[in-house]
Amino acid sequence: MRSLLGLVAVSILFACGPSPLSRESGPAFGHFEVTAKDAALASLEEPLSVTVGGVAAYEVKRTGTDAVVFTVQGHSTPGLQEVVVRGRGGSAVTVGSLRVEAPRHPAFARMVAFGASLTMGTQDATIHARTQLHGPATLVARQAGAYLGLPLLKTGYLPTLTPDDFDLATCTEKGDLFSALGHRATKELIPKLKDRDGNVIISRMRVDPRLTVTNLAVGGTRVTEVVHHPPGLLAIVLEHLVWDVDVDTAGLIEPPAESQLDRVVALQPTLVLSTDLIGNDYNNVNLNAEGVPSLDAVTSDEDFTAALRTVLQRLDATGAHVFLATGPDATLLPRYDAKVAELRARGFSEADATGWRDGLRARITHFNEILLVETARYPRVHVVDVAGKVRDIFANGLVVGGQTLPAVPFGGLLSLDSMHFSDTGYAVLANTFLEEVNRVLQADLPPVDVEAAHADDPYSVEALRANGFPCAGTR
Repeated sequence: MRSLLGLVAVSILFACGPSPLSRESGPAFGHFEVTAKDAALASLEEPLSVTVGGVAAYEVKRTGTDAVVFTVQGHSTPGLQEVVVRGRGGSAVTVGSLRVEAPRHPAFARMVAFGASLTMGTQDATIHARTQLHGPATLVARQAGAYLGLPLLKTGYLPTLTPDDFDLATCTEKGDLFSALGHRATKELIPKLKDRDGNVIISRMRVDPRLTVTNLAVGGTRVTEVVHHPPGLLAIVLEHLVWDVDVDTAGLIEPPAESQLDRVVALQPTLVLSTDLIGNDYNNVNLNAEGVPSLDAVTSDEDFTAALRTVLQRLDATGAHVFLATGPDATLLPRYDAKVAELRARGFSEADATGWRDGLRARITHFNEILLVETARYPRVHVVDVAGKVRDIFANGLVVGGQTLPAVPFGGLLSLDSMHFSDTGYAVLANTFLEEVNRVLQADLPPVDVEAAHADDPYSVEALRANGFPCAGTR
């Protein structure tokens, strides 16, 4: 009987021939490369597009008359998904099916991320596909083998920092980097998005504007703005870009119908994650103003608590496991020390030079205390001690590959804006979440390989020096 079954299997193999796809399966997370090879592909005219189970692939290119290579975005539904290559005029070739693997833990069946710039994967005070694929929420999804729909942005739309923004001899900023990028975005972005009739088409920025996004984070948002909407045109445009991309020109200046929290709930998640829900409630003090910085921009305790309660109540009603980060002490960032030094140099008293910073530290501690008290009411809401991890790294550095990386600008853990993390820093942040996920869910998700991340990190000291920053590693 075994010999007969073996002959049948061999017969089927030879009858079917080699698979037209270079791989037969892959994780729901996606973002892996596949080559399709089929003689029928020669009949398709450029430009080519590929879908896997109806979800568009990206980086599609022909590598021969009968071969096409593409990157899978992932898929939310495990099982066989049909791979279709289309050419100009709607002609199509079905080249087989790819088996989408289930996540490594059932809690990740429908993962949703929300929050602000860290969860987005911001680096150099901007985002594009490369930074988004190295963000902490993305890394957690990758390690879990879970689908996370990313609003991947094409390079060249949102401005980024360049060596021209720095004095390369000292690695110091030539001006306020965030304001400079904001001015560039205001000046350059809208013209790039206008069609010949003057309509603003924000979908042009997206790699796949048809994708249903499940990483909903929008940089700069506070807890209150997750519940409602952030102020300012750029933030509203980003909201549209993430979950309301078909908005017309007239509607672009108005917030989407759904807030970020509305959208999270509508996606019916089984697991929700935010690496920076509360950071912008205090990391908004204007350090560029003359004199002692005012703390008036910090969210009031009353507004913070009310908004946090709304978030927790609505997320708990979904039945999902929720993982939220404590807010790291923003005053550990070098720009705060620089402001203190400036005030001292200008003759301010020690109390005035440092009192505002001490007051802000106390507010950050208080916000974290509120977070712990409020989340304790909900058994499915879990707090990840990101604040403690960041504090330890700023105090002691991080050992990677036998060397200690300091948490200073151009030292390997921060991107060029000295606020958002490098690939290495984001890998550490993701692992902090993965440790808590494994503990809570009794899961066995593998950690991110921090040494591998650092080896390819464009913000490592070695990479920065090779890319025009001889001052890297000297501060």
